[in-house]
Amino acid sequence: MRSRILVTLITVLAIVTTLALTGSVVGPAGTSDASPGRYQWRADLDAASTAIPTPAQPTVQSTTKSLLRAGASNTKATAVAAGSTECDGCSGTATTLQVVYFDGSGTVSADNVANAISLCPQCTSGPTTVAVSVQVVIARRADQLVVNNRSFAANANCDRGCETTAAAVQFVLVGGSRKDLSAASKDLIGQLQDALAGKLAATAGQPSAQARSSAESATASIADQLQAVVVQDTGSTAVQRNVDVQAG
Repeated sequence: MRSRILVTLITVLAIVTTLALTGSVVGPAGTSDASPGRYQWRADLDAASTAIPTPAQPTVQSTTKSLLRAGASNTKATAVAAGSTECDGCSGTATTLQVVYFDGSGTVSADNVANAISLCPQCTSGPTTVAVSVQVVIARRADQLVVNNRSFAANANCDRGCETTAAAVQFVLVGGSRKDLSAASKDLIGQLQDALAGKLAATAGQPSAQARSSAESATASIADQLQAVVVQDTGSTAVQRNVDVQAG
């Protein structure tokens, strides 16, 4: 009972936080920089997606893609993907992609978070929850870098094989020729992120240790491809890569 209450609390906190971010409004520091391409790009300093399946809507896929230019100093960007699944055989996938250019000269702050939770004590067919958040931070200069990258995945009171995976991938690129990403590269990044979400969902049904190994391998492979795209296209000379994968 205690574990159920704890996980329920974690679920509520994660979803409330994400919904709060979703409702945020871009201030004067953020402007849209979306060029034509395959995806519909938003312009949010706080970008978030949530996937919360229900018996009435057992399969939910939520995607947010945000691209903007932040000109003011001391601006913070936040990307969050959160999924919470509590119904028999349900499937929830949340993916967030944020590309942000920092053109100011002050502190560069960025948080990237992926949360996935499954809670289904009386399920006959375990639910599947996947959260993937990818954040690309491109800074002209950085007097100080303050970046965080975290993922969280948990199963609780699952009688029949809940599958829960979260992956947070963050790139921070500073200096170099600092060219902007082309429309083709932004589309490719989006496609790679979608591919990662699919690969993580495909680990469902594997034993726990194998599922985690598969998730880590898939994330590392996609992260390699993502890094190659952004480095080649932007001409950045310094890259900080942060990857965190959790499997419940």
